[in-house]
Amino acid sequence: MTNTNLCKLKNIRRTHVRRTLIQFKEKNFVECLNPQDRIYKFYTLTNSGRKIVQKI
Repeated sequence: MTNTNLCKLKNIRRTHVRRTLIQFKEKNFVECLNPQDRIYKFYTLTNSGRKIVQKI
């Protein structure tokens, strides 16, 4: 899922989604599947991220 997809899905500002994804990436909850792409970055949950989601 891309930043834009998340923004539209949850009606959240793009800057907030970007900052949150950066924090989640630092905590190893998500990973960027195409870090070299400057326009569209695709993110997925890591195993740690999936465990967190299951607890919620």
